Amino acid sequence: MEKITATPSPRLRRGLLLLELLSLAVAAVLTWRYFAMPDAARIVAAMAVGYAVPRAVLSRSRHCSTGSLVLLYVVGAGLMAFAVYNMWSWTVHAGRPLDAPHILSDGGKYYKCALHYYDGSVPPQRNVHYYGLPAMIYLTWKLLGVSLVWPMAVNYMLTLLSMVVFGFMACRLLAGRLESGGRQVMLLAMLLMALSTYMLSQGALLQKEALNYMGMAMVGYVLSGLARSETLHGAKLWRETLVFFLGAGMLISTRGTMAYFVAAGIVLAVAHDWRRNWRRGGALLLITLVLFVLGTEVFAREAYFYHQVRTLVNTTRSADRMSEMYIVGPSQQPLRAVLGDYFYHPLWLKVLLTPVTATALYLVPFPWLRGDYSVLNILSRTTCTWYAVGGLSLFYFLFMSWRRARSLGWLALWPVACFLAVAYATGGSVARYTLPLQPLFVVIAVYVLCQWRDKKMRHALCTFAAVYALVLAVTLCVCHYVQMQYM
Repeated sequence: MEKITATPSPRLRRGLLLLELLSLAVAAVLTWRYFAMPDAARIVAAMAVGYAVPRAVLSRSRHCSTGSLVLLYVVGAGLMAFAVYNMWSWTVHAGRPLDAPHILSDGGKYYKCALHYYDGSVPPQRNVHYYGLPAMIYLTWKLLGVSLVWPMAVNYMLTLLSMVVFGFMACRLLAGRLESGGRQVMLLAMLLMALSTYMLSQGALLQKEALNYMGMAMVGYVLSGLARSETLHGAKLWRETLVFFLGAGMLISTRGTMAYFVAAGIVLAVAHDWRRNWRRGGALLLITLVLFVLGTEVFAREAYFYHQVRTLVNTTRSADRMSEMYIVGPSQQPLRAVLGDYFYHPLWLKVLLTPVTATALYLVPFPWLRGDYSVLNILSRTTCTWYAVGGLSLFYFLFMSWRRARSLGWLALWPVACFLAVAYATGGSVARYTLPLQPLFVVIAVYVLCQWRDKKMRHALCTFAAVYALVLAVTLCVCHYVQMQYM
């Protein structure tokens, strides 16, 4: 364990660099088998840069270790393979060039939206409300030309970089609370995120999740320092403000409702010591408000503020539209049977149903397949890591949060509040909306795992894990039986 968490020696760094170069050469040969030579060269070069950036950030950190570098290499190789596979399926397999891919998911409309503003070759996309992802695609094309490769490489880079920054957040928030060093915390946080295959796989698609991951990581890193009441002056203060501005901008430009999550995080971070934090917290709230107004009133396709308020605060006002979007399809009919016409319920009843919708959101997607054996569907069903992270977080709130010596403070409630908001707004039916929140729960899970050396905590955790696993297994069996009755 000490060798894994030790600072990598120059010899090991050279060996890992050689392994990375050999892997890149193998990737180039395999890519040339399926793409034309110029396209393969662009893909390999773009993915190499996308990997080099997070690797450089990690290797320059004081929390870098042998294990974290090797883990980043493994995740980067797997994610690169999945990204290239997706590009192949949208282009070569579909008989399309790289500048005109056939994308059936939401990525297709974002690609066409960017193409409309780039050269007007396609009509405007009326169902795109926020332009964060199309703007990123547009900017890469202005720099490098129209191709699917460039935005996919940026998403790949942001996904790996967010894994590193979330690790930095864990080290910052847990500093001084554990006997474990920063390198161990960094490695454990990255390992749990690496095992969250569904979350990572979304970053290898042309979706806005990669921007959300990176934005949430940057905001979380800044708020962890605010929650610790760190004193910042001069260049450090401006740097932190810039990191927050960029992170919040990524979140709000892709999904305006993220502004509520950011605001909730600021309030909870300030609550730790409001006398020292209120000025800086107020400045961050002002930045969030400005970004929210710009994102929803200026840069959105239409004035979207009142729509968001109707949707999240009182979904009854937009019940018809919400019923068409959420709790649909045969697999979700059991949930509809329990909730009834959820979006037509009054506000107070939806609040009372939040435990039900939160439980449903916690369990989905269920870890079994129903005829769709695609790679993405298989990855989406590997929810064991999420169940483990959720169980560790539940242990923290039940047995540790109320003890002053072991509490992480108010900021630990941030992912819980956001999770409940998603459950309330969607009726607990869309797990993808919680993916940017999962690394925040990972930080809590890392804190719990690092208590393993304490004999009493180890005994309590093992007992809780056994009971939790039994209850979870029974619940999933019941869910599978009930769901099959509606298929």
